[in-house]
Amino acid sequence: MRPSRNTPLRAVAATLVLLALAPFARADGGEGPLALTEERCVALALEQASPVRRARLRAAQADALRAQAIGLALPDLSFKGTYTRFGEVPESEIFGQRFKLSPDEQGTLAVTAEQWLFSGSVGAGLRGSEQMQEGAAHQLRAARLAADAVARIRFYQALYAREAIAVFEAARGRIADLLDATGKRQGVGLATRYDVMRVKTSLAAADAALLEARNAHTAAVMALVDQIGADPTRPVTLDGALTFAPLAPDEATAIEAALTRRGEVAAAKENVAMADAWVDQARSGLMPSVKAFGGYHWNEQKGGIQAQEGWIRDWNAGISVELSLFDGFEKSSVVKQKIVDRDLARIDYEDLRRQAVIEARQAVDELRHAESFVQSQEANVALADESWRIARQRYDLGLLTQIELLDAEVALTRATIDHRRALALHMTARQRLRIATGDELKYE
Repeated sequence: MRPSRNTPLRAVAATLVLLALAPFARADGGEGPLALTEERCVALALEQASPVRRARLRAAQADALRAQAIGLALPDLSFKGTYTRFGEVPESEIFGQRFKLSPDEQGTLAVTAEQWLFSGSVGAGLRGSEQMQEGAAHQLRAARLAADAVARIRFYQALYAREAIAVFEAARGRIADLLDATGKRQGVGLATRYDVMRVKTSLAAADAALLEARNAHTAAVMALVDQIGADPTRPVTLDGALTFAPLAPDEATAIEAALTRRGEVAAAKENVAMADAWVDQARSGLMPSVKAFGGYHWNEQKGGIQAQEGWIRDWNAGISVELSLFDGFEKSSVVKQKIVDRDLARIDYEDLRRQAVIEARQAVDELRHAESFVQSQEANVALADESWRIARQRYDLGLLTQIELLDAEVALTRATIDHRRALALHMTARQRLRIATGDELKYE
């Protein structure tokens, strides 16, 4: 077959199409597997987690309100200019002279300035907006720490689920080998049909446990994907391992950190100060306010009996005092409401401090127990593995029953699973301690 003369043109066209679509390709590798490390999960969570995004917006809102409060305290400077051209201006006659009572043209320029000399409302607004800004910053810090720690916890849970699959696959492999050996023993009269059926039953139980582990792994991965805001339709690969890094947390240090460095507690303290400022602002409505004002004006008229040559300039300056004499007790009612809000903020602050102490103590205890659990299970795994090895040798020599061998296999599987779970619990406890203390404390 002769090649088409249009083949080069088609190749060029295809190349141009690919180049045109290249900018729309996914920068993270298209629809391939999403490779997740612990730090990658944290980065995605800090960028996409809804609590962090909300906290960032609230911080930006607080910054804007702070700027507005500062603007109210600064002088107001304004400029105004007008030019008027009159149409048919009527004329009047006085003693034989005709005059235009209105000018043909008129122009005015004015620059005015105002500045609060005394205003409790403005001052309280400055203090309150500053506390709001500080509180929003603390809330953002707390949201970022929570997103960081929870993303790590979800990652550890997914790692544990993956490890569980490996443990149950190894257990199934051991039982499958035992089934093969039992079948051979049956062939030479050293095992009964019942022995084979018993191992097959154990193999079916191992298959069920493996299926459960795979389902748990899928659920753990989806929980991780949801936490970090990743695409749930993409396959995920995990790059990491369960490790053990012992700590020696001090309860008193943890409690002090929880009270002084935890973002939620600091934000609640700022809320109390902000509520105090709002009380002062409400009370300022019962006090006089003093404002200074001044202006400079230019005026020019052409035509009419008040016609003038050039611009006429004048200025003015003064002070104004405002005081509400009676408002039907509206302002005093607002003061009472703000006092109640302040008292509620103080209660919330006290509750948060109490809860922070409780959570810090619980986190320290949880970490200590998790560390003891890991250490005990490390020894248990070694013993169970050695017991299985000896039991298999004795079974092959005919010195051990099949039931005893299966018991040794179940003990090894359970010990290995408990060890992996202990590692995951310890790593999780470290992150919960971070959340409880408000920071990454160094206890090593």
